[in-house]
Amino acid sequence: MRKNYLYKKFLFLGMIIAMTISIATAIEKISTEVELPVMNGVSPRMELTIPFDKPIQADSINKSSIYVTDSKGKRVDVFRQLSLDGKSIKIIPVEPYQKGAEYKLWIRGSLKYEPNESIAKSITMRFAVASIEEELPKLASYENLKSILETYAAKTFHKLPAKSGLEGELELEKAAGEYKYLLSNGILKAIKVSTKGDEEQLGEIDVSRELDEVYELMVYERYIVAVGSSKAKIKKSGYNALEVKDKGNAYYINATVKLLVYDSYDKSNIKLVRELELEGYYQGVRQIGSIIYLTANREADHYQLLFRKDINPTPSFRDTVMSKRFLAIDYNSIACFPEIDEAAYLTTAGIDLSNPGERAAIAAYFGIGSYQYTTDSNMYVAIKGQGDLSSYYSSIMYSGDSQSNDSIGPETYLYRFYINGTKLEYTGKATIPGILEHLNPIEESEGKLKVIAGEAGPLESRSSSSSLYVLDHNMDIISSTEL
Repeated sequence: MRKNYLYKKFLFLGMIIAMTISIATAIEKISTEVELPVMNGVSPRMELTIPFDKPIQADSINKSSIYVTDSKGKRVDVFRQLSLDGKSIKIIPVEPYQKGAEYKLWIRGSLKYEPNESIAKSITMRFAVASIEEELPKLASYENLKSILETYAAKTFHKLPAKSGLEGELELEKAAGEYKYLLSNGILKAIKVSTKGDEEQLGEIDVSRELDEVYELMVYERYIVAVGSSKAKIKKSGYNALEVKDKGNAYYINATVKLLVYDSYDKSNIKLVRELELEGYYQGVRQIGSIIYLTANREADHYQLLFRKDINPTPSFRDTVMSKRFLAIDYNSIACFPEIDEAAYLTTAGIDLSNPGERAAIAAYFGIGSYQYTTDSNMYVAIKGQGDLSSYYSSIMYSGDSQSNDSIGPETYLYRFYINGTKLEYTGKATIPGILEHLNPIEESEGKLKVIAGEAGPLESRSSSSSLYVLDHNMDIISSTEL
């Protein structure tokens, strides 16, 4: 009896100890693991960048500390790339992720900060790859551009108006720790601010010599970025040599959007270290950490392109990391929206300030959208319904014939581009009944996309039949609510 009693007593104590250890382990796991928000609709070629607040120790980056698994738990081969400043790691798939599949990123506590300091908490993140049925067609050739403009765009679209510049005196200010940067009357100043609020100017540089007007001022660590309008002399290219009548007139002058990168490591001697310039008018700029995206639009005027030939048929750009000269974007690098909103180009450029020697990622699209919306993960381009021109484009691109399509549909075509590092990757399209409404008709929330649309456009009277549409990561409408 005594032995049986002692056995039961020790067994009970053992169970309590085991339960205590199990609970303690669970609590420790909860406190040492961080699960990042789910990413949906990513590109099969996603280059996932994970930022850190301190430099990572390079020799701690390996297959055990960072890896990706599929939905069955099997590891996927990836490259692991540490940024130059050591504060971010890029995870790149060796082979593209499977479309429509789900994966999970693992960053273990064995990863270390310099010098030999554990990151303490493991990081996990689930992501779902977009199911892309087809890619956007390419412009491909000058002959295709001519056919589009002659047969359809020249008869239907008006000249795209230039975006108006900023009027009056512009003053921009950005704070960065104990310093602030002030741009006023074309002069960029570096100012040190004491804890008492006293200010001491350390240095300045004249920005007005490079920019006619300034739109934005941004800061990332030692780099200051100014964005504004300018004009540039651009060499003609891209035409059939036999079609160019005035061969002596080899250049033309056109409006440009210019991004300037200044190095403020020595605040008393601020230096211009990089110039990025896009032909056309300012469309927008967005900073996401060390990465900056610049967009511009340039019209494709059929008379100038087909008869006068006084501008290049495709937009040009220059990046002083590559060359000081302007380069025309190749036809095969220009994608086309199957529904044209305006006979114009949308040009995008992405740079990474944590890797200042890396070339800008340049992309261009024909048939500019009437509305653009950029989140930390995606850029959306909305095109007003003017009839589905897919069959028209197919006839131009593949058969050389063309058929007019004059049908007008009360709908919006919404294109999604995943922000993949400095690049944009097309990841899906949705057709939204009606026309986008409100000043901010698009919102990303908890892995879903919310869109408000109705019969009336944003410049017209509010429609009584507006609806809120919710889309999943594959850009399929999963619910709608009448407002």
